[in-house]
Amino acid sequence: ESVAHPDIIGNLLSKGHANGRFIAIPMTLAQTCAAEENLEMNIANCFATKKRDSKIGRLVLDFKESGPNHLDKQQLLSDRFGKINSPQLGLICQLVENAHILFPRSRHRLQGLRRDIDGAFHRMLYSIRSSLRCATQILFAGVLYAIFSTVALMGDQDVNYGFNLVTVALAEEVSRCITVQTGSDLSLSSAHVDDFIAVCDPEFLDLVHDKMGSLVGDGRAPGLCSAVSAISESKDIRGNIFEALGWLFDVPLKSVHPNYLTYAKLVFYFFTAIGEFPFAGQ
Repeated sequence: ESVAHPDIIGNLLSKGHANGRFIAIPMTLAQTCAAEENLEMNIANCFATKKRDSKIGRLVLDFKESGPNHLDKQQLLSDRFGKINSPQLGLICQLVENAHILFPRSRHRLQGLRRDIDGAFHRMLYSIRSSLRCATQILFAGVLYAIFSTVALMGDQDVNYGFNLVTVALAEEVSRCITVQTGSDLSLSSAHVDDFIAVCDPEFLDLVHDKMGSLVGDGRAPGLCSAVSAISESKDIRGNIFEALGWLFDVPLKSVHPNYLTYAKLVFYFFTAIGEFPFAGQ
C-alpha cells in the first residue's frame, strides 16, 4: 500500500528501474526466496516528496513503523557513525564575515558558491540484506510486486549517518586547502549533506571550485564519490548573492533574507501551525 497516488509512485519506480536502481520481483517469489535463505524481509510504505529540480519529485520510504529505523537502533546510530552537525544560518553568516576580514580589498566583489553532489545517496550501494530490509511494493496488472533498491534510499536513517562520513571528509579537505592558501584559521567553507558552500573573492573562489570538483570527482579524474562525474555543473550556484540552506545571502552587503520557500514556511507556521494558544518551544 502506498500513501501517494499510485501513478506518481509508478512513475518514480519506473524511472529507478530504467536506471538500474530498482528490481521488481513478484511478492510471493521474493518471500519464498528470502525464507529459504533465512533472510529478513521488510516492506515499507513509500510516498513522493517535492524535489527542487524534478517535476515528479523524489521517492521516500516510510520506515518509522518497521524496517531499519526502529527506535532502539536510532539511538545507537550517532554512537556508531558520529553525530551529524548540520550547519545553521549563523555559520554561513560567519563565513561571510570571515571573507570580509580575509579579503578587505575585495569586499565589494566577494562571492558565495554552492556545489551539489549529483544523486549523492544513489552512489551508495546496498548489500543484499539491506535491499531486503528496505523494500516496498506495488500492484501492477493485478500482480503484487516487491520492489528492491540496489542503492541507498531516502528515509533510511543509516544512509544519513553513513553519507555524513563522506560529507565530513570532503568538508575537512576543502577547509584544509583553504587554510593552506590563506594562512589563516578563519573558515571560509562548510558542507551540508551533498551541498558544499564557500565564500571568498572571485579569483580565490575559482581555486575552491576546482578543489571541490577534483575531490568529489567531476570527470577529470576519479574522486571520492565517482570515477566518472558526480558533479552537475548546472546545479552550481555562484555570485554576489547566492542561496544556501534556504536563505539568500548578499555577500558584499553582509545581509541575509529568506528565500521564497523559507518565507512561505514562516508565514504558514506563524499564522497556521502555532495555533491560537502558542507555548514556549514552538
